[in-house]
Amino acid sequence: MAWPEYLRMMVSPALIACVPLGIYKWDQLRRLEKILLLFSIIYYISIDISRGKNKSLADYLIIFTMILMLKKIKLFIDKTGSYVFHLNKRMLRILIMYFIIISLLGWVFFNYFTMVISSRTYSLYNSFTGNTIQIDNVLLAPFKTELQKYGAAKLMAYLSQGYYGLSLALDKPFHFSYGIGYSLFLLENAEEILGLSNVKKLTYSYKLYDDNWPTGRVWSSFYVWPASDITFFGVILLMFIIGFIYATVWLESLLSNDHISLIIFSLLNILLFYIPANNQLFQEGETFFGSWFWFLYWFLRRIYFTKKHGVNAKYNNVITG
Repeated sequence: MAWPEYLRMMVSPALIACVPLGIYKWDQLRRLEKILLLFSIIYYISIDISRGKNKSLADYLIIFTMILMLKKIKLFIDKTGSYVFHLNKRMLRILIMYFIIISLLGWVFFNYFTMVISSRTYSLYNSFTGNTIQIDNVLLAPFKTELQKYGAAKLMAYLSQGYYGLSLALDKPFHFSYGIGYSLFLLENAEEILGLSNVKKLTYSYKLYDDNWPTGRVWSSFYVWPASDITFFGVILLMFIIGFIYATVWLESLLSNDHISLIIFSLLNILLFYIPANNQLFQEGETFFGSWFWFLYWFLRRIYFTKKHGVNAKYNNVITG
């Protein structure tokens, strides 16, 4: 691993935080800060484009969409203690405008995705599933050219193929992977640094090689990764916990303008959008360290404020980031 990668891991909490906070606080940023934020976004997208990847563009589109929606949604607590959603005509016009902007950005992403995926290999046949893309399928009718139909079919496959991998994994026996099976970053470092080459073989994701479903070339969904440590029954409980945290940070971001919750909100949006694919936050060193830093910071700070101010402190502007 090269030294720039170690440096990025060390500063990963700041790198992860700057984009969602920058978008949310855009109106309050100085000109130089706006330029630096735009430069960093363009820099990361450019790196991925040079590698023929879609990840950065997709991540920023997710963050941009969710943060903009968060900024314009107004949620209040009425006298009865119930949450009230407020939407006036001005806000509705703004939301419609944002919907148009996001739709245009989505179309740009789709065309870029189509260009990238067709440049890798243009084949209607999938050797892993044994299926062939039906260009004349009714689901592809809205797309005009064969290249667009091909890109749309591949995008649909990206959003669905992981569940086929999951179905294969459900038939495999469970072997405990020592608490590191949820992260490709941990697995690779355990093998390279500690010489624990057998741990990979314990995980569901690598057992699927026997079914011609190779990790890294196809996806098996988010669920397969933590299941290697906590079983598929444990994943059901994990999803409940993730849903609870997501709802909590969403409310804290809306009601308290809490910066830390906003960062967690952005991270969980990435995790949830990539559920059909993989455990996105813990596949690389930068997102692994950055994500764990903010999750632990949020959790420990929440315990501290709950003890000091009571369970409703988060809704009384006690937490300000």
